[in-house]
Amino acid sequence: TIWRDVGGGWEAFLEAAMPKQPDGPSDPLLLYSPGAPLRGGSFAVGGSCSLRKSGLRWIEVEQRGLNLTSVVRSGEDYFASALGGKLARWNKSSLSWDVMVSIHGDFDLLCIEADDLSRKLYVGGERGSVLEVSLASLAVRNMSLDPAFTIHSISVVDGKAVWAVGTDGLIGKWNGSWYTQHIPSSANLHAVTTSFLPNVAVVVGDAGTLLGCTDVGACEQYNVATSSNLLSVSSDGNRIFVVGS
Repeated sequence: TIWRDVGGGWEAFLEAAMPKQPDGPSDPLLLYSPGAPLRGGSFAVGGSCSLRKSGLRWIEVEQRGLNLTSVVRSGEDYFASALGGKLARWNKSSLSWDVMVSIHGDFDLLCIEADDLSRKLYVGGERGSVLEVSLASLAVRNMSLDPAFTIHSISVVDGKAVWAVGTDGLIGKWNGSWYTQHIPSSANLHAVTTSFLPNVAVVVGDAGTLLGCTDVGACEQYNVATSSNLLSVSSDGNRIFVVGS
């Protein structure tokens, strides 16, 4: 179900019956687009199902065989990561998703972030993959981490730094090269955002993990009254929103 904040509470953001449930991968991470509701996003994607907001309704749209995992807005365009090493762009004319870039290699892309200043996309996924894609030339730069890990989420700070989080407590920060750490609990980390404060990365993960990191190796555990797995985090600049299972 898709929910929205109405001030003092949450309500289901649907006017009609829910479209068919995604029949792709069952990982809950694939059922959201982290940050999209608070950044003007109009899509929700997961597996073989893609929904587009139209007024107060959500309608299913054509994916053309793509299994989308996450969506981001850059300028007036929308882009999505997908299984099978593919990146897609929303086609405003046909109202469907088209393959934009296909990465060679047998791995899935699970997350995507946009840097509007440099007009670049950053995508991550299996085998430690982190890729930088220029929207001007579609050139792809490999920035991957250790292939033993899976990257679940990426966040970019004003074109200057890239944060990535993933399995086994992995936190990475790119400033021309990667600096990494693993949190002591080795809990899987599912999402990161830098939209709360520009010098703080907020990270969430399994077993109620909620961290504020000012740098790699400088993370503080926030106290939360839950041991649930936290799967997504976003911010409107004043508040932090976290969801989980």
